[in-house]
Amino acid sequence: MSFAAPKRVLFTASLAFSLMTMANLDARAAGKSCVVTDPARSGLNLRATPQGGNAGRLNDGQRVEMTDISYDNQNRAWARISGRDSAGRQVSGWVFREFLNCQ
Repeated sequence: MSFAAPKRVLFTASLAFSLMTMANLDARAAGKSCVVTDPARSGLNLRATPQGGNAGRLNDGQRVEMTDISYDNQNRAWARISGRDSAGRQVSGWVFREFLNCQ
């Protein structure tokens, strides 16, 4: 008797549950007010696309709104944000999700 099929079913079910959980967390996170938490305090890179080229910087402590989440090929979360930069200009783009503290 082979146990390969039940293990495969269990793995598939576990993966499906994980993906559904991540999707639910993403949906709840979108539209949240967040604060930039840059541990280096040198400014968080704002990007045009997840993992894309630098499109600006956000200061530590700056308030932004998270509008979407995307995952790169290494399953790291990237957040689409909008807000105002330190000069008061409207900005939007993508940041590494780990550096946002959302309410």
